[in-house]
Amino acid sequence: MVDLLREVQKRREQLPSLQKRRARLATDLEKLDREIAALTGSSNLGKVPPRGRGVAKAPRRKRAKNKISLVDAIVHVMKQSSGPTTAAEAVAGVKKAGYKTQSANFRALVSQTLSKNKPPFKSVKLGKYVLAQK
Repeated sequence: MVDLLREVQKRREQLPSLQKRRARLATDLEKLDREIAALTGSSNLGKVPPRGRGVAKAPRRKRAKNKISLVDAIVHVMKQSSGPTTAAEAVAGVKKAGYKTQSANFRALVSQTLSKNKPPFKSVKLGKYVLAQK
């Protein structure tokens, strides 16, 4: 118990010097922020956004609404195609038909849909797909 009390006392004695050091560092940081702001024109450098309750979240993007699924849209495009279709051709056809998306990489999404949905699609060559026979 005595050792524990000594450790607590030791830490209490260190507290004032740590607080002074923190104040000096905060002053230095404010100076750096002002210099950076003067160079860049930004006024909110070094400020951490508040956390916790009462902080408004950024509005989420609304998801695109389509009348048919992506698989059905690709099937429709492939029915109009004369031969095997690539993912890039399917993307162009689906978008031309009015399919809405906000995907950053829609081609990868279509490519994954073609490769993972085996019943409606069949791979004939690397990257080329046709409709599977029923």
